[in-house]
Amino acid sequence: MAEQREATTARLVGIIASIKIERKNGLLRVRRGEGLTSEEGVLIFIQGQITQANVGRRNGAEALNWLSTWGQAQYVFTDPQTGEVLDLPSAGLPLCAPDGSALHAGPGTTQAHTDKLETEQLPRPDPEVPRSCVELGEATTRIERSGLPRAHRRLYLLIDGHRSIYDLEPLIGRKAAEVRSMLHDLEWLGIIRIAAPPN
Repeated sequence: MAEQREATTARLVGIIASIKIERKNGLLRVRRGEGLTSEEGVLIFIQGQITQANVGRRNGAEALNWLSTWGQAQYVFTDPQTGEVLDLPSAGLPLCAPDGSALHAGPGTTQAHTDKLETEQLPRPDPEVPRSCVELGEATTRIERSGLPRAHRRLYLLIDGHRSIYDLEPLIGRKAAEVRSMLHDLEWLGIIRIAAPPN
């Protein structure tokens, strides 16, 4: 990987989401850390859908969930046939700070999460709590402009900073993995932040 032109991101999940949103095909190689603490992973995309995910001994949805927690990382996105490096767009959407306030993203740092692997069941981790980052009017405007389905707006309206992903599941009538995917779309828009549950 080192011989190819790498880029750096402050949040790997944003790169994954940009490939998903743009429905790109290719192979994303990622790495973080140095020496004994280094980790490398590979994601294969077809029309923006992740068909394979590997990092260390993790595979499938487990690998994808792990990669989605990475902050600073190096990556290169290539055509698997030719090895040619493919460009990725930088959305420049606002990010949320840990306190829920909005930050502005620098080049190449998009706030996003990614879809589940369609063929695998996501594990049930400790509950995560989505929190709103922007005013209601701004949030609904961004959802409408993004072209996301109406269910995303309904989900946003259920977010109160206390309900976990699993609390939202019965309220919106969808499975946890689907709710997680929808929340990650909202996170990509910069209108929510998914955080650990409050003490």
